[in-house]
Amino acid sequence: QALCLEDVVTPVLRDSLVAEATWDGPPIDLLWIDGAHDYESAASDFVAWSRHVGPGGVIAFHDTTRREGTRRVVEEAVARGQLQCPVQIESIIYGLAPETAPKPAGEYWSFPALPPRRERRDRISLIMPTRNEGHHVRQTIDSLLENTFYPDFEVLILDDASDDGSCDFLADPPYVDDKRLRLIRAEKQKGHLPLRIEAAQLATGSVLQFLDSHHWFSPYWLTNLYDGLRRRDFQALVGPVMGTLDPASWQPTGSISYGWGLDRTLRRIWHLRRHDVGPGSRVTWLGGCQVMVEREVYETIGGLCPLFRIHGFNDRDLCIRAYLFGYDCYIEPSAVVGHVYKDHFINPITCSDVLCNYFVHVYLNLGEEKFEELKVTQEKEYGYAESLELFERLRPEVEKFRRWIVGRQRRSADDLLTWLVQLERRPALEPS
Repeated sequence: QALCLEDVVTPVLRDSLVAEATWDGPPIDLLWIDGAHDYESAASDFVAWSRHVGPGGVIAFHDTTRREGTRRVVEEAVARGQLQCPVQIESIIYGLAPETAPKPAGEYWSFPALPPRRERRDRISLIMPTRNEGHHVRQTIDSLLENTFYPDFEVLILDDASDDGSCDFLADPPYVDDKRLRLIRAEKQKGHLPLRIEAAQLATGSVLQFLDSHHWFSPYWLTNLYDGLRRRDFQALVGPVMGTLDPASWQPTGSISYGWGLDRTLRRIWHLRRHDVGPGSRVTWLGGCQVMVEREVYETIGGLCPLFRIHGFNDRDLCIRAYLFGYDCYIEPSAVVGHVYKDHFINPITCSDVLCNYFVHVYLNLGEEKFEELKVTQEKEYGYAESLELFERLRPEVEKFRRWIVGRQRRSADDLLTWLVQLERRPALEPS
């Protein structure tokens, strides 16, 4: 910060081997090994990170004159041909990575106490519905491709029968040649929720990432989200820090949010605007469908519920249902996604639709008794009678899904309400 290098230097505050396990950047040109100088630590760092150095790249070891462990690592690396043309300048030894790919670690490194390398890297399916987004779709795809270095991902772009040609650019180079981009066009308009549900079935990845089509992405955002999910053994839902995106400059404005909150009626009560995410990074729910979840967990909790009308409550419902099934939601502070907040809906929605969705949400997660109690409190809301009529049409399906939830949930509705009461007692938030 003092040298104004924040635009070119990205600190990664993690254990060296944990950071390497999710490294998804381009080949490294200069690898500088420093820090702990005992043989085990230096050997671990060299074995882990040297495989990412491009052919002919430079590998440098610090403190080789005063530290026997570091110098021993260098000598063994030179002897095995893993460090070529070594040159010493004061206490630093520089060498070149071999022009050919290094052998697997076990074939040339015999130290028995090296920590195991974490090999798991799942394919991530990014699900992005869109309709008449204009140039926003292209800006989103450009930002995503520029800032996503994770080695195995696909993007399902679900065109909801757009008539503005906003996805036509995907038929031209370089997009058409990028096999990670999958354009799926709907012949008639379906709505974002049915498209997301359909895409989750079409996705080939074992990890799902839901998105919108008007985003800006910070560097390494996807790797950091995946790392946040993996640190919790994939038994959670994880989302990024959300920033307000200026549609003119396509840059975040600096106004960021760390998740959303609910009161005891399952109504949204605040848009969290703290300076940090808070203890444990745990939040009530992750808004806007910017959610990463392992497919197995997604299917265990029943996935996105198809009973909601047009827009609203489906992401909230997914997160609250996850809580009932024993999973929690977390924000990953190292992943920042900018989002254009619009003053209108692409798919028109009425007050009756919104209130009907609320009734479905309450019934599914709190049960019939609480639904009857809260239904009365909404009598003065605009469109109440129509919304109740819409809900009664859905009631048989809602009751069926509710029975499925009750038979599998690990936390009760009372547990949920108790937790929400505890959250209400947290210190006051900054005004949104």
